[in-house]
Amino acid sequence: MEAPAKPGLSALLRSLLDQPFPTLGRLQEGRGLWLAGAFFALGMELFSVLYYQKHLGMLPCEYCVQIRLDILVVFLGGMIAAAAPRAFPVKIAGWLLSFGGAAVGLKNSLVLDSITVKTLFVPDYFPVCRPGKVDFIFHLRLDKWLPTHFKPDGGCGEAPWFFLDLSMTQWLTVACSFMLASLVMVLAAGLMRETKNQPREASKREISHQEISRPEANPKD
Repeated sequence: MEAPAKPGLSALLRSLLDQPFPTLGRLQEGRGLWLAGAFFALGMELFSVLYYQKHLGMLPCEYCVQIRLDILVVFLGGMIAAAAPRAFPVKIAGWLLSFGGAAVGLKNSLVLDSITVKTLFVPDYFPVCRPGKVDFIFHLRLDKWLPTHFKPDGGCGEAPWFFLDLSMTQWLTVACSFMLASLVMVLAAGLMRETKNQPREASKREISHQEISRPEANPKD
């Protein structure tokens, strides 16, 4: 007997549109959702290095490399949650790590966008930036260990690249906001699913306890 076919991408998208929270609640118990989020973040980081930096020659500033680290933290959190998505402590640890990375990434993106706007439109504004210097969390020397990704050789506020009338820093803000909102929705969907499943599990345990406690009937002589 053949196994039932898994729903395709179009069916999954329809399910997300029709019933977003039940669908997310189901998906967050599997590895696929967490791996998709993790590799979305990794793709963002690699795109910034390979396209902006290598192809366009836009050297990163100290805020840029901080945002890259924030995005890699989102990637790490997604991989942790994907390792054991049904184990609540592991999943919530991965979620917290990803949420923290996305939140700090959004904060840094907003600061960098503010600097960029002032640089472009405010006369005589000179951004306070430190090319070649950066203070990573826990005093990590990522600029020494992986300089191609984390060495801030550029100045702040330099954003000549635009797409759909949005600058690079504005797209970073959009991407970090999207990740943050997605993580909040996944958490809410997971908690709703846990709350819904608790009465069922309690009922199953009660029935099992009653069956164990039920005295056996005495055999007839």
